[in-house]
Amino acid sequence: MTPVFQIKLPPINSSLTRLSVAVQNNEPPLLAQNYYDTFRAVSDALMLPLDMHEYHNDDDLFAAVANGSVNAVVSSGSTFLCMAYRFGVTPVASMIGLAAGEPSRYVAGAIIVRSGDTTITDLSSLVGKSIACPGLTQLAWCQSQWLVLHDAGLDLFQIAKAVLYGADALTILSDVASGAIDVGFVAAGQLERLVAAGKLGDDQLRILDEDTDSYPYGRSTPLYPGGLVSVLPGVDVRTLAVTETTLLGILGNSSAARTGLYSSFTTPDDYSQVHNLQEAIGTLYPNGSCLEDHQILAQLTCPPGQVRSSGICGDALFTCPPGYTCVCSPCAPYTRSIFGDLTTAQFVAIIVLTPLSLLFIALTIGFYFYRVNEIPFESLGVDCVHRVVAGTSSCGRVLRGEYLGLDVCVKRAYRKLGKSPSVFDRDAPSEASTMWTPLNVLPYIFGHLYQRRNMWLASKRMSKRHDNLVECLGVSRGPDMHEVLVVNRWMAVGSLYDLLGNVTFYVGTQLTMSILKDVAEGLEFLHGMGCYGKDLDSQHLLLDDNYTCHIGTSARKRACPPRAKLRLAPELLRGGSATAQSDVYSYGCFMYEILFRAEPYEGEDIDTVIACILDTDADTPKRPVMSTKRRSSLVSALNSPLQGLMLSCWAPDPGQRPTLGAVLHMLQEVSPIGTSLADTLLSERHVNQDLLRRLFPVDHVREALQRNEAVPIMEHPAVTICFANVVGYTNVYSGLHPRDVVSMLDAMYKGLDSLLQRHNLFKVETVGDIFFCCGNLLNDQPDHVAAITRFALEALSLTTTCHVPNTTAGEPGIGNEQIMLRIGVHTGPVVSTVVGNPQTNPRYCLFGDTVNIASRMESSSEPGKIQCSEHTASLLGVTELWNRVRKRPGRQEIKGKGVMKTHWVLSDNDLTMERLQKRFIDRLHPRSSHASIDILTV
Repeated sequence: MTPVFQIKLPPINSSLTRLSVAVQNNEPPLLAQNYYDTFRAVSDALMLPLDMHEYHNDDDLFAAVANGSVNAVVSSGSTFLCMAYRFGVTPVASMIGLAAGEPSRYVAGAIIVRSGDTTITDLSSLVGKSIACPGLTQLAWCQSQWLVLHDAGLDLFQIAKAVLYGADALTILSDVASGAIDVGFVAAGQLERLVAAGKLGDDQLRILDEDTDSYPYGRSTPLYPGGLVSVLPGVDVRTLAVTETTLLGILGNSSAARTGLYSSFTTPDDYSQVHNLQEAIGTLYPNGSCLEDHQILAQLTCPPGQVRSSGICGDALFTCPPGYTCVCSPCAPYTRSIFGDLTTAQFVAIIVLTPLSLLFIALTIGFYFYRVNEIPFESLGVDCVHRVVAGTSSCGRVLRGEYLGLDVCVKRAYRKLGKSPSVFDRDAPSEASTMWTPLNVLPYIFGHLYQRRNMWLASKRMSKRHDNLVECLGVSRGPDMHEVLVVNRWMAVGSLYDLLGNVTFYVGTQLTMSILKDVAEGLEFLHGMGCYGKDLDSQHLLLDDNYTCHIGTSARKRACPPRAKLRLAPELLRGGSATAQSDVYSYGCFMYEILFRAEPYEGEDIDTVIACILDTDADTPKRPVMSTKRRSSLVSALNSPLQGLMLSCWAPDPGQRPTLGAVLHMLQEVSPIGTSLADTLLSERHVNQDLLRRLFPVDHVREALQRNEAVPIMEHPAVTICFANVVGYTNVYSGLHPRDVVSMLDAMYKGLDSLLQRHNLFKVETVGDIFFCCGNLLNDQPDHVAAITRFALEALSLTTTCHVPNTTAGEPGIGNEQIMLRIGVHTGPVVSTVVGNPQTNPRYCLFGDTVNIASRMESSSEPGKIQCSEHTASLLGVTELWNRVRKRPGRQEIKGKGVMKTHWVLSDNDLTMERLQKRFIDRLHPRSSHASIDILTV
């Protein structure tokens, strides 16, 4: 028997007297895992006695973590994120499990139905069925299937006849097989393992929308990171390091791995994908913590025209089986008269007279007092059909666009009134409400007034320019002209709140000090302009791709939410005006948030805290507790200087608080000269991962390169390839200086790259004057043929603005000769992989006859034209571009392929010339005498 790898260390000086481990166990007893040998190795390395506890529901597990009766937890990824936000647990190692005997760090969900049930063929046929799952908070047992339904436009609690939870997988699948329940949500692999154990027949059940790609078991959902081990905040760093080293050293053939039914452990994975899942289905509080089973039902939102009901299954439509908790019809139709309690005279007065008066006032104020110069929405480069979502805000989606060559983000300045769909909505309804009633006048009036006022305020903020302020480029209105949009410079990283809330992201010393200085410098600039009362909430602090922090240019609202009041200085809470000293107090609260990665006064009652802050008779003023709930390297390394600066910012007397100049001087003194080894290693790790993500955007390729493994060959049954070549490159540019050629190609390729991003295409490579791109390669893109064709048409239009440099004897200038492209397009199957040494020069390449034919389409094309194969032309015939396809006369001799039929794709100029030629021919050869007379008359 191969022993578990162990390390020998001297006794550890720690407050721990026992190693107490909590194990989340949602598997049936037949499939349960045994981690005793695993943590026996950890306890031996720590020289501590071992206690193991199993928990079969999250409520008991959370209670054990909350009262501190355990030190370490083995849980799923979704449960870990809930504990990370609620209790501040720290990830130690992710588990590489076994899937069909092979190592796999992923889990997935399966939707199981009866084999003989012919009424269920796809997701849409789940409407009106009873659905059972072990628990609503479980990742692979419910939430991953819930997200699949959500993405298909189906709400779990609205489509199901009943939702059941509380039983294990064997009970659920047995009830599905017997017909007591229609559908079961379980983890992928449980069905196969129960069949292999003889508990279920292999012909009784089937997996709906089964997918076995990249995973040996049948699954109905995407793959997510699996389970992991985490420790509580009270565990010291030395104990954490020994635990991590011991787990990472466990061998796959050891007794611990065999009894635990896993392969090995690895460093913690990125669980942000699981967080995005929980956020999409709405099982999170605004602070990021998770809802429990009974709370999820309480948070359900009923559709328009319905109200909340009890949701208890007590009618004859469905009887809840023993051992389950059942939810039936949580919403009921709502019927009420449109007139309510109003009389006819009151109704006429309110509906007719009042809106007309308000409309007149609103239009007067809007057009004469709030005059703004707005940016046309069409010039922002936002594709409303294939939109690029950069993130979300409190007012909906944030879309990425381009304005005057700059990357920008476009978002709404306030929540949209009404229920009509919008490109900025998170979940826009499939059909817009077209019914118009007089009651719609009031929302329109106030919406228009609020719109003009916000546009006017936003235009005033454009005058504030600083390196540490978010640059506002202007204001605009949405495509329906009913939305106020703010156009800001693109911030690639996002908000500081999201960065600090990501428990898997390491915020090092250098980055923390840089952010503190950036915010102080931006605040000092605003004070110089007489702007006070800035909201230093981390949600309004954004970071660009260089991790430079920028302050949002909006001032603090007068009616701030309760959470924001905790950051206000005492004099502001008493009704005073904002000053530079009050902003220094808010800066101290911001320092607390970034140093401790926690909200000020987190977990305390807001009203009680505010009352204590305003209590002038207290011996010690109320301030945030210096908690180490979420560890920061600065809390230990620079404890005294930074905490002293933070406490001085919270001085009760505003005159005793430091100025921002003094704050910057203090930060400069305490800032370390160099970075620690841990900071350097983690920084390089993030840089390397970002570089791999840019060069190799396919997940399985990037993961294989990181593990130094051979990249598997990926088959793509249908992609569309485009080759674009600069005509006469060799002859035209042979006499030019290389710098001029590079400058010209760089400008042209940057424009082509922006077109690729707009159409969601992938650039394979550029070699000199050859531009090689592809559609439907990285993700499912049903319109890839039309997308590539639109890219080619816009590429021809783009090159009309580029000219060949004219440099003679070192004299720079711009020539009159335009750059001409020759483009070829073809559709077909390819395979992709990485060739070359993976350590020195890896290249992601495509192979197949499709690549050769696309290249031949380009080489046999003509300057300024797009040539496509007959197969691509037939696919374009069913798109909106059908009227641009023309058969090329004759048959073309294609090198290496023989004679082929090819087609032209006409550009706008070609269509114009075609119409002119047709008009000229009609004049020469009129079709009738009447037509001839009309032409002569014209």
